[in-house]
Amino acid sequence: MKGYLVLLLALILLAPIAIISIATTAEPYQTVQIPSLTIYKDLTYHVVAQKTLNKTNVTTIFSVNYEVTSIENTTLSVSVSGNFTKNMSYVIGGSGSFSVNIFSELFSLHYPFIPPFLEFNNTYGLNTTEGRWDLQYVGPKNVTIMNKNVTASAYIVYFNQTYSQYYIILKNGLIANTSYSSENGSQITMWLVSYSNPVNITFNAPSLKGIGKPYLYIQYVNNFETDSLTPEYYLEVYYPYQVGDYLVQINYLLYPQQGSLVVPANLGNIPQPINFVAVFAPYYKEQLTFVNNVGNSTIIWKGVNLTLINTTYIKTINGTDVKAYLYKYYQNSSVPQGSIILYVYFSSDGTLLQQSVYSVGLKNITVMFSLASNEYVSLDSQYPTLTKPLYTTLPYEPVNLPTAILITVIISVVISALIVVLRQR
Repeated sequence: MKGYLVLLLALILLAPIAIISIATTAEPYQTVQIPSLTIYKDLTYHVVAQKTLNKTNVTTIFSVNYEVTSIENTTLSVSVSGNFTKNMSYVIGGSGSFSVNIFSELFSLHYPFIPPFLEFNNTYGLNTTEGRWDLQYVGPKNVTIMNKNVTASAYIVYFNQTYSQYYIILKNGLIANTSYSSENGSQITMWLVSYSNPVNITFNAPSLKGIGKPYLYIQYVNNFETDSLTPEYYLEVYYPYQVGDYLVQINYLLYPQQGSLVVPANLGNIPQPINFVAVFAPYYKEQLTFVNNVGNSTIIWKGVNLTLINTTYIKTINGTDVKAYLYKYYQNSSVPQGSIILYVYFSSDGTLLQQSVYSVGLKNITVMFSLASNEYVSLDSQYPTLTKPLYTTLPYEPVNLPTAILITVIISVVISALIVVLRQR
């Protein structure tokens, strides 16, 4: 039970590198401002549906046309039509008019697209405000579209415990090909035939002073045998892209040199192991390593209102006393004694110094993150063992050992873990 709880609690704090192909910077953690995104108002796909009826293979071929009729920010109004029958329309998500937010409703059959800056050449998790997916990078793929040979990327995308789908994605984000099974057992293959009428969606980005630099934290987990917090991992966080109000957040755990190996994490109820998670959401809905309005009586962080308690001093990892603003958030639970209190400390410039999750039922802090430094450590590095006095002299030079993993930060996972413990007790 302890091991299960620790694994769940490890999936908490900040919720995503691999290879980024659309823009290069001097350092991976430097934030690239993306001022616009090109979408295409007209798409045409050929669809092949195959099914076995009475031991006979039946093949149906038809076309699907997507027409973007209006655009409001990142939400498209799309008209879907084609030379298919009403009985066949369901295999492509139906015909008619649909509304699609291309920043949150990824891989939608109503507009087959994923923003190019969310494509990574690795196996990773992807979080938006509307869903979670695991993407397994298969490799580059050559395709021919409109009589041109182009190089695309192939992925297997896992939607839940039992369902996955194969995709070939162009560098502009359009889905060039996908294969899947429909509810009636038909095998569906969609091929992009043409796309036209490009339109640029432009973005106005707010000034966020906490981006453009890395953050290295130490994660502590409660040892229920000794009733004390034990340092477990290092956590690296940074923000490679800003797109208007949206941020791409990258983070991953760096395992101590002598620590036991941990299998890659799963994302929610998706069983496919992943190496890291990319979180893409409006900055005010993300659990960031900074805030812009520190000192206010209430601030929005991770989409919830934090209440200022007082100003105080906390001791950093290297022993320095730093002035901090202490905020609190109470999360009630329907399960008796399952409620938690979130305590968050920010520095005078808005940097997240420390986050603690206090269990009302267990009457102790179950997990805590403390800022170690603004140091960048690559995904394939490890740090020395997390035992005093080693980590009081941070930053270290990383040792070259090839294991690391990215963990998403979801407070609800903490609640779930506490509920499991309380029920067992």
